[in-house]
Amino acid sequence: MKIAHWQALACGTFVLGVSAVAAPFLLSEPGTRASRDASRGAATALATPDAKLAAAAKERRRAVALDGARTPKALPATSGPRILGEASGQAAVSELVPVTAKARAGASESASSRAAGPHVLTAEEREKLAQNLARVDWGKSLKDLVAAMKNARASGKNTGGETFVEAAEVNLALAEAASQLGLKGPAAALGDPTVRSVVVPAWLDALGANLDPAQAAAISSLCLTVPSATATAPTSFLEARQAAIQSRIALEQSFSQVLTPDQLQAYASNVANDPLMKPSAQRLNLSATSPSNLSGIVASYWTYQFQLGSGSQQAAQQVATHYVSAVMAVPPVAPNLGPEAARIASLDRANQLVALQQQAEQALAASASLSAAEKGRAGKGSNACLQLAVAR
Repeated sequence: MKIAHWQALACGTFVLGVSAVAAPFLLSEPGTRASRDASRGAATALATPDAKLAAAAKERRRAVALDGARTPKALPATSGPRILGEASGQAAVSELVPVTAKARAGASESASSRAAGPHVLTAEEREKLAQNLARVDWGKSLKDLVAAMKNARASGKNTGGETFVEAAEVNLALAEAASQLGLKGPAAALGDPTVRSVVVPAWLDALGANLDPAQAAAISSLCLTVPSATATAPTSFLEARQAAIQSRIALEQSFSQVLTPDQLQAYASNVANDPLMKPSAQRLNLSATSPSNLSGIVASYWTYQFQLGSGSQQAAQQVATHYVSAVMAVPPVAPNLGPEAARIASLDRANQLVALQQQAEQALAASASLSAAEKGRAGKGSNACLQLAVAR
C-alpha cells in the first residue's frame, strides 16, 4: 500500500513523500510506529519475486491433487448462476505473496474480458473454480506463511525457499481464480464469495481460531451468503473502496455467528500476522496545525487533483471547510474495546470517512462555479483515500 504524506509547514507550503507500508489490517488501522516498521520489514523480507517459484508451486499443487488424503472437500453446491467477484483491484492482498512471472501472465491473459466486469458463472463453472482452488493445501500454506510472518517481524531476516514456494503457490491460485472470475488480479479474487468460502476457514485457522470441522463448514457456507463488493458496479475509486469495506464488515460480523469469544479473541490478537488480506488501497495523509490550515491543504489537493482553475478554487475551499469539519466530528475508536470489537469499530469508522470524502467531492463536482471539464474530473473522484489530522 502506498501512503503519501502532505505535511503543512509554517510557511504554508507542503512536502510530499511516499512510503510502502504493510499494515496489519484490511484498512488503515491504528498502530504504533514500531509495529508499522516491523510489518514493513517483515513484508520486505518475505516478498522476493522469483519466476522459478511458479513452476515449483505448480508441482506442489499437482502433488496435492494426487494425494487424496490432502485433497480438500468441494464447496457446497448452490443453485443457479451468480455474479461473483469484488469490485476493483483495490481489495487487499498481502505484500507477503510474491508476484511471479507465471502469475502475471495468468492475470493478464483475459484483460479484455475483465474490462467488461466480473463474469456471471454457471454452477458448473463455480464447481470448476472450487476444484482449482482445492489444489492448494490452504491450511498448511497459510499456517506456514503466518509463522514466517511472525519470524520475519521478530528477526527481520529472510525466510527459506519453502516459504517462497508456498507464497507463490497461493498467489498463482488466486491469480487463476481472478482470471476465471473476470477480476483484475489476486487481490480482487479474495473478495469473491466462492474464493472466500474456500480460503477463509483455513485463514481463520492459521490466525489462531482453531476451527473444528463443523465450524469450518459453517464459515464456508456463511462466506457464500455475505454480500460481495460487486452487488453494485462501482463508478469510482471511492465507491469501490466503500463497497470493499462494507463487504469486509459483513464478513467480520458473520464470524461471531460461529466462533466462540475465545476464538474471536485469538483471531483478533493474531491478525497482525495476516499473510493474505492486507490493504492495498492508495492512502493520502494530510495534516496541518489547525482545521483552517487543513482545509486549505485539502482545497489545494483538489485543485491539483481535478485541475481546477482560479475561478473554482473558492468553491473548493468552501467544500473543504465543511468536509474537514465533518471529519473532525467523527469520534475515534473507543480505547476500552476488545480486539475484535475494536476491529469492527475501526472498519465502521473507515467506512464513514470514505463516505464523507465521497460526498464532499460530489458536492464540489456539483458546484456551479466549476466548468464542465472540471465537473467531469471532480465527478470521477479522487484515486486515494484521504486521512486528515490536526497536529496538536
